Amino acid sequence: MASMRYLATAARPKPIALIPMRGRYDCQTCVVAMLIGISYEEVEQAFGGNFDPAKGPEEEGIRLSQASPLLFEKYQFGWIERCEMPDIVNGRRYWVGVHITDVSNPLTESVAHSIVIDESGNVFDPNPQYGKFKSLARWRDAMTLPHQLGRVHTTLNLC
Repeated sequence: MASMRYLATAARPKPIALIPMRGRYDCQTCVVAMLIGISYEEVEQAFGGNFDPAKGPEEEGIRLSQASPLLFEKYQFGWIERCEMPDIVNGRRYWVGVHITDVSNPLTESVAHSIVIDESGNVFDPNPQYGKFKSLARWRDAMTLPHQLGRVHTTLNLC
């Protein structure tokens, strides 16, 4: 029988520090850096650059979706992927995709924004317009555009 890996109890990851976006489409870079606890530059380099819609949103989405798991694995993190928002469990971190309806940006029809929820339920939105909130409810109240929570990754610090 194969052994399973669980949330580490001895070596907890560093507390999340907000990393704000530097460009219009780099939220995934920021979120991965926050979840793993490494610098923006390290993630950007590992990704081979940030999301670039000029190269084709679908192709760029595939490129980043292939690079992210490799970086998580390198730093001994794993994730459980879900297609909908689960109940928040204290002690776990979440990478949440948010589908935002912004008529001024047609890219929002096909590309999701990314946010982080930490072990205590705090929300970290790399969009400098938002930042850190004490709960998902407070973050949702602050959102100025229609939105829907989408795909969720529950990240795990592997032993």
